[in-house]
Amino acid sequence: MAADGLLVPGSAQDAFPRHRPFDDVGVARRKADSARESVAEALDPSQQRKAQRVVYATAREAKERQQQGLPPVDSFEVAAREWFEVNRGGWVKGYAD
Repeated sequence: MAADGLLVPGSAQDAFPRHRPFDDVGVARRKADSARESVAEALDPSQQRKAQRVVYATAREAKERQQQGLPPVDSFEVAAREWFEVNRGGWVKGYAD
């Protein structure tokens, strides 16, 4: 730490913060309260976070597919294309072309 009390860039204190930074103490308290409520309701906060990550990842993937002009993952078109690729090997040559 420098003489003026500020962290020196590149120092060990700068590289290894002592706490996890939050935007606000209120945010940390709300997260802790939410976790306590989940535990009181016999829900695992860790499992809830994992499920939320899956929801976010699925939404992100759907948005990316839409931007690329691809159909949604759970659409009939995707299922039909998969079925076609699986079954095309058993057809007469030229039928699937």
